[in-house]
Amino acid sequence: MITISITQEEELLSVIDKIVTSAHPEIRLVVPNGARILESVENFSLIKREAEAAGKTVSVATGDPRARSFAQAAGLAVFAVSLQSYEENELNYFRPRMSDILPPSASIKHAQRADHEPGLTTYVVKEPKIEQPAIKPHEVIEEHEILDKSEFFPKTEVTKIKNEEEEKYTSAKKLSLGALVHKLESWPILLVIGGGLAAVVVAYALFFSPKAELSIVPRSDDFSSNFTFNVAVNPGGEDIAGQLVEIEKEGTGEASASGSAVVEDKSTGTVKIFNAYSSAPQTLVDTTRLVSQDGKLFRTSATVVIPGATIEDGEIIPSSIDVPVIASEAGPEYNIGSSTFSIPGFQGTPKYTKFYGRSSVAMTGGAKGTVKVVTAEDLTKAEEAATKDVLAQAEKEFAEKIPDGFILLDNAKFMNQETLSNQKAGDKADSVKSVSKVKIRALLFREEDIHVKINAMLSEQFSAQVEPVADSVKIEYSVPNLDLDKGTMKLVVSVNEKVAWKVDVEDIKKEIAGKSEEEIKKIIGARSDIASGVVTFKPGWADTAPEDVSRISIKLLSN
Repeated sequence: MITISITQEEELLSVIDKIVTSAHPEIRLVVPNGARILESVENFSLIKREAEAAGKTVSVATGDPRARSFAQAAGLAVFAVSLQSYEENELNYFRPRMSDILPPSASIKHAQRADHEPGLTTYVVKEPKIEQPAIKPHEVIEEHEILDKSEFFPKTEVTKIKNEEEEKYTSAKKLSLGALVHKLESWPILLVIGGGLAAVVVAYALFFSPKAELSIVPRSDDFSSNFTFNVAVNPGGEDIAGQLVEIEKEGTGEASASGSAVVEDKSTGTVKIFNAYSSAPQTLVDTTRLVSQDGKLFRTSATVVIPGATIEDGEIIPSSIDVPVIASEAGPEYNIGSSTFSIPGFQGTPKYTKFYGRSSVAMTGGAKGTVKVVTAEDLTKAEEAATKDVLAQAEKEFAEKIPDGFILLDNAKFMNQETLSNQKAGDKADSVKSVSKVKIRALLFREEDIHVKINAMLSEQFSAQVEPVADSVKIEYSVPNLDLDKGTMKLVVSVNEKVAWKVDVEDIKKEIAGKSEEEIKKIIGARSDIASGVVTFKPGWADTAPEDVSRISIKLLSN
């Protein structure tokens, strides 16, 4: 165990430094009455914490009741002794006597430490009666730190002799150093030594000089506003440029007729009858006979008047008219394809070859016996087959056509789906076919264009003391008016975001320099631009912010 004494005016930093730099794991700290470190129990707590961090065990020897209570509250071992009894019992072994004072060349083992107070000298003393273990040089320094304090040794003749010895030793030290420099005669070595010392000083300044770190949450407020814009495919003035995207997709489906019926139906169709005879019109009464080129007889279903032919440059240009016809008998054999027709009523006259008919499509509907009939279920199957997947395919292809950076609003989109079938329920047919058509149209715009407009408008509304908080903007769109045919849209934009008060970091550094934690809390609480703040001092024993503002760092946090 080593014993270290402190002076009444010694600072807490100096006491901790002696403990941390000591080579001994067990240290007894001698505290005089009225010592400066007795200001609070926190000082002893810091001593205990730093000592434990350095692997030291510290106990306190003092006659001051307050020192004992503080040390006990901090968890340190305490020895209650008076100053007089301590000197007589604990320090008697170390008290120098006239017979122990030797010439400097024999008694002084090494130079005074840099952190000793002026006027103190370290001696190796001998005890003639008790054989003691060998003491290493660095141990000698710390063992005798308590011997040279004026609190323990009054001014005596011995002190005068010690001071004379110190002056001799200092002179000898200077001569020895000069001789060493002269002997080296090598400035590079001196340069390396000087650089090493400078590095030590810089390291101490960086890692042991007090620092303050202040984390601040600026005051923030909610902000909301509404804006109206016009989006147009052909923009003008203050309009937002829009882009019209559209797509059409078609799907088909077919189902076989599952119904049946016994029928006798006559085939029907349309025949175009021509007048190449004269410019006079010709009337054909209902049921006029028409015979196809393969001999099938059909009759007109209505009375019609065939317009007269036109004559140009002496040539007759035939006129024509469409006439509905029906087969004379029931049966599928009358479902003939396109054909030419003659009018038996004109046979034997010049009109027979000048009035004739032609059909461009097949006759249909002729049936006799049991035939297939389309049911409502058949029609539903065909329509479902046509609409299946076509809407999803259309949506997918539409999404692929949206350009990067553009935004699509649901209420700025129009979608239409129409399904048609070639048969209806009850029709006589072998099958039914359905076609489903999907059409999607929408007016798009660049969200970046909206943000540029909004930021420009918001900057006009914000005061110089606040600014928007990053990533806090929430935008909602509504479309009260949409005209896709004209390519225009009215857009209402609702903006909700947070704004934070601007904080002058350099001003705060100046304001908290040299202040304690409580003082800094009051400063932060009094500012209208700060919501909250937390200050941390480093190293742990520091309890005020440094005066040097470069040793103060401030971090702004989002709320």
